[in-house]
Order: sequence, then C-alpha cells, then structure tokens
Amino acid sequence: MNTGCQPPYCHGTGGWCGCNCNCCPPPCCPIIAVYFECGTACAIITNTCCPSVPNVVFVTFSGATGDCTCLNGLSVTLTYVLASLSWVGTYTACGADSQIALLCGGGSWTLAGGSVPPFGTGGCAFTSGPAIADSCTPLLISFPAFGVATCCTGTIIATVTDTPPMTLNAHVSTKPTWDNLPIQGLPPSEIPEFNPNPILSEDKRFSFGNSPCSVPCETKCVELSCGGFEMPCCCLELLDGKIYSVGNGYVTAAETIVLQEDCGSIGTVLINGQPPPVFVQDCEEIIVTIVPDDPTCCECKQVDVQCAPCNLMASKKPLWKRKVDPRTGKTKLNPNTGKPIIVLDRFELKKRVLARINQLKQRRNKH
Repeated sequence: MNTGCQPPYCHGTGGWCGCNCNCCPPPCCPIIAVYFECGTACAIITNTCCPSVPNVVFVTFSGATGDCTCLNGLSVTLTYVLASLSWVGTYTACGADSQIALLCGGGSWTLAGGSVPPFGTGGCAFTSGPAIADSCTPLLISFPAFGVATCCTGTIIATVTDTPPMTLNAHVSTKPTWDNLPIQGLPPSEIPEFNPNPILSEDKRFSFGNSPCSVPCETKCVELSCGGFEMPCCCLELLDGKIYSVGNGYVTAAETIVLQEDCGSIGTVLINGQPPPVFVQDCEEIIVTIVPDDPTCCECKQVDVQCAPCNLMASKKPLWKRKVDPRTGKTKLNPNTGKPIIVLDRFELKKRVLARINQLKQRRNKH
C-alpha cells in the first residue's frame, strides 16, 4: 500500500460497513492518461485592436500623390513576428528595398515603414496616423493618406486585409462561369452548426475541432501516477473530467519531455505548474500542462483524460507530415499563408493498410 493511503479521505467512503467514516478511498485509478492535441500553432493572434488576427495579412497602397505613384497598386505580405509583436514584410518599389510593419497599440493600428534592417538605406519612410479597424472579421483596416519620404515624396493611402487583393488576369476567359452555368440541383441551404468540442479518433491518434493546432494534429499522451519519492499519494481520482489526489503524497509523470517529428523537443510536462514529481494534498486538483519550448513551432492543448494507461497507438507516426525541402532540410512554407505545407505520407498509409488487411485475414482464419 502506498504511504499516502492514510484515511480519512475527503472523498472517501465507509467501505463495507457503510458508516460514512471516509476511511476507504473513493473509486480511483493507479494510472491516468492525459491526452493533448499537439501541432503547429494556429494562425491567430489576439490583441487589444482586434480579438483575433491571422498571422499573415496584406497591405495594399493606393491613391498616391507626388512622385509616389510608384507605390500605387502595390501589395505587401506581412507575417507576424513574435519578438516585435507586429506584422512585418519587405518589398521593392520606387527603386528601393523597404520594410513595413503593422503595429497595435492603445487599441488602434499604425503602419510604419523604413529601410530594411540592419544596413538598408533609401527605403520608403513613413508613419501613418492611428486607425481603428473597419472590421475585424474579416479584417479591414483603412489608413487615410499619410506622408512618404526618402524613396519618394508624396502621400499614400493604405488598406490592410486578411486576404490577398484580387488581381486582374491579362486574358479573360469566354467559358461559362459558375454564376451562369446551368446546374440542376437542390436550392441553397444553411450550413449546419457543428459541435465545437474536440473529437478524438478511435485509436486516439488524431484530434479534430476547437484547438490551438492546425490540421492535422498529432495526439500526445502523458501518464500520471502516484510516485516519484518515498511518499507517493494513494491513487488518483477522476471526477467530472478533473483529476484529484487521493491522500497526501507525490504524483509524477512517466515522461517529462514531449517529442514531435520536425520539432524535436516541443515542450515540458508540468503538474500544477511545477516539474514532476509534485507533492499534492488529499482532494487537491491536479492540472497537467505541456509548456512549449517554442510556441511558433508546436503547441499542445488537453483534449481528453482517461482512467487507463496511454493508448500505444497515440505515439505512432502520423499519416500526414510536413513537406521538407531536401536542399535545406527545413519545412516548406506556403508562400500565401506562411503555414507549413502538409502532404500525405503514402508509405505510412500503405504500411497501415497492409497491416489492417493481414489483421482481417487472421481474424477470418480463426473462424
């Protein structure tokens, strides 16, 4: 018996005597599996200017005056930079290489431009006046005319959106379009509402739903148990999706470092905000988190907890993988969204299909 099994217990029972003495532990678990959904951080940044902004936005210039007409129609892709808490992009126009940044401060947006650091010169220098977003979803920020210097002299109007601006094609197709194509079908109907809660696949390998991950996400599992020092807790109680200690003592995790392909070590397991093993009191709630080493690579969110050891399928290689540039060995990014390019691992898919076929054959032969 664990040294932490010392009654009374705050959630205890009277046992076989039914005496309400709290002298027997409540139904509890020797091991609890905590499942996390881990993957590339989603492309949403929260700030005081808008509740949610993609990590890639687009700024388009128009209405230029003076000799700044060289900026008219120019669109620049801005990507969120955590170090500066701003969206930053570079461009070449008016005979100069320039950088532009979108910043949020005091509830209003500002655009600032200049030369490309650290040694650039002659870039388009400007600072817009503060602007409030016309719309946050979809994103639309309109900046009235502001002055531009160095690369040209004049004023310019800027618009920031979360989708790239439409461009006109040089060739206009004469083929029927979707708008005038005669298609027989059912009348349009409203899209049904879906349950926003995360859904785990049967083998607990993948999670889908409301999470901080891009799709696909890989499920990681942390096993909790009493132990770690000479005074482990008695056992762990799972009640209404929450974990509680039964008895005083230490609780620990089987693994304290979480690994993921393409990320290496993506995070450290903490129990109640501390590295395990951690001392807990009887009835104290136990909260497990995975603190990411680099939030720009991978993040983890708890999606399930069970009174059982981790399902071994949870650690298998995912069917989907990030596309890697063979020349650099780095993950390829979509130039339009800035997100990793995801491709199907056909070799892994084939291997699993063959394994499933063999499993079904063996089952059939038994009968």
